[in-house]
Amino acid sequence: MSRRRKANSGDPRKRKPDAVAMKAAAAYECGHCQSSVLGVTVDSHGFNRLHVGHDDSCPVLLGTVDDAPDVLRAAAAAGEPLLLLLGNFDGGAE
Repeated sequence: MSRRRKANSGDPRKRKPDAVAMKAAAAYECGHCQSSVLGVTVDSHGFNRLHVGHDDSCPVLLGTVDDAPDVLRAAAAAGEPLLLLLGNFDGGAE
């Protein structure tokens, strides 16, 4: 008996980011600096990851404040359901 492979099987990192993740990336604005979105990638688990380049003195980058409010605003602006996993401990680098 042969098995059929799913359309998106294989290494998740080779997948394109979801359209809703791209909308959230376009809407992301840091409330503390003039950051820019560096890109969206898909990690090894299949989750879309938003990469933000914060200013060197940004309190989000320094880990002084959380970027959750900024992420939630971007997700709401995307206008479609979006699963968020908060808790990046890299000083807001992603």
